[in-house]
Amino acid sequence: MRWLALLLALVAGQVRGEALCVVPLAGGGPITELEREDPRRIAWDATVIPGYPWLIVKPQSRYPLYTVRGLRFEELGADYPATDLSQYKFFAQRRDGSVIGFGANPRQLWLLEPGAREFRPVPGLRDYMLSRYDPEQDRIYQLLRDGRLYEVANGRQRLSELNGLSYSNRDGLDLGGDTALPRYVPVLGGYLAASDGQIWFHPERGGMWEPLDFGEPVALGWRLPEAPVLVDSGGRVILDMPMQVFVLDASGAVPRLLYSVATRRRPVMAGGRAIVWRVNGRSTWFERVILGNDSDEWLPDLVLLGPNGVEPVPGSPVRARNAEQEGLRLGQSDARNMPVPGRDQVIVEDDERNRYLWDGTRMVAMPQLAPSRIGRYVRFARLGDLDVFLSEQGFFSFDADFAVEKLPMPFEPSGLLSPVHSENFGGSFLVAPDGGGLWLTRDGRDYEPVENRTNAKILEVVADIPERRATLVSTGGGAALLLDCAQRR
Repeated sequence: MRWLALLLALVAGQVRGEALCVVPLAGGGPITELEREDPRRIAWDATVIPGYPWLIVKPQSRYPLYTVRGLRFEELGADYPATDLSQYKFFAQRRDGSVIGFGANPRQLWLLEPGAREFRPVPGLRDYMLSRYDPEQDRIYQLLRDGRLYEVANGRQRLSELNGLSYSNRDGLDLGGDTALPRYVPVLGGYLAASDGQIWFHPERGGMWEPLDFGEPVALGWRLPEAPVLVDSGGRVILDMPMQVFVLDASGAVPRLLYSVATRRRPVMAGGRAIVWRVNGRSTWFERVILGNDSDEWLPDLVLLGPNGVEPVPGSPVRARNAEQEGLRLGQSDARNMPVPGRDQVIVEDDERNRYLWDGTRMVAMPQLAPSRIGRYVRFARLGDLDVFLSEQGFFSFDADFAVEKLPMPFEPSGLLSPVHSENFGGSFLVAPDGGGLWLTRDGRDYEPVENRTNAKILEVVADIPERRATLVSTGGGAALLLDCAQRR
């Protein structure tokens, strides 16, 4: 029996790998009174840039960026990424695997080539007002201080081979005071840009910039480069701008507005048909709805974006709560739509926490997803091969028919749980309430405890370390590293 127990232990060790430990990082302790009061401020915000060997950490109360080298928490010490508000997060990965970094002070483009360990400045691509990368055409746009718009002449060439300015001039559009640059939209066959509350279109080949007739100024046009674009089953284009959705006919040479809808949530699509929470009012820059004579005019309702206008959602019993105050702020309600990851379905929740499933054809009540069953605050996650709901009541797996099963946990949940997935360790880490322990699960059912050698409570798991099998964690004593116990070096 002793030999059998030893054999089982060896097999378990091969399956699970080495025991995991949390060890403190030299230099990772608090250095200010604020950090001593709240050690989470030290490893506050972490960013991983694809191909970059260093984890980028921005402490909340310190100026420079930090990283982890060996078992030390130290300043990154690079010209780029460098601290300038959140500009170090403005980067884009090109099709060839290289990464473009957009510096802010000075305004300089940086390049990380595949296999390189640091960013290099791109000659000549600096001193612009604005710059952005368009992934659809692998092209960089730049707005210079003379007010003209340029683009890199050949988006496929290696940026490191550019010598000085090498732009093709795309004149004809005065961007005015808007901080927006054009974006290429394949389904439209051309470019969209915003200028002084107006949306413009430029065909991919030939033509000039033409204003699209939206009937009224478009609020927050500077958000155009990031605005989601959906295409429904009828080939109509849904441009999702803040506070308003525009439905376009893209069959002609120039897109044509069919109608617009003031919204309180982003539209979601299932089965090629989009639904959205409509507000029967007029949106403003201050995210308010201007009420009409009828005090009920602002009430939101869930509608289907049809071919010529909004339509009732087939079989929808969804209702929004009636409120007495005037001047509704958009987003004030909890009514929302939750796309189901990996499925062409959407879970719709109204203000009374009733939940329904929209599949593009009909709306079906889902009593098994009621707050009394799976919790009030729900998010989706993936644990091993399980699709799960996260809530303040724990983890709940669900199958294709939304049959729900509560999963076992090594501790009682307290508040909304936030497991952190780790590619390095092939599972998800979960911190017990009040620093009561750290656990790793690879399948959502079995949990492996992690040994804590810091003599301080574990507060949260921050991020994986690139190119090393380790993970940064935050403890009551500061920044620490999670790794195989045998690799403490």
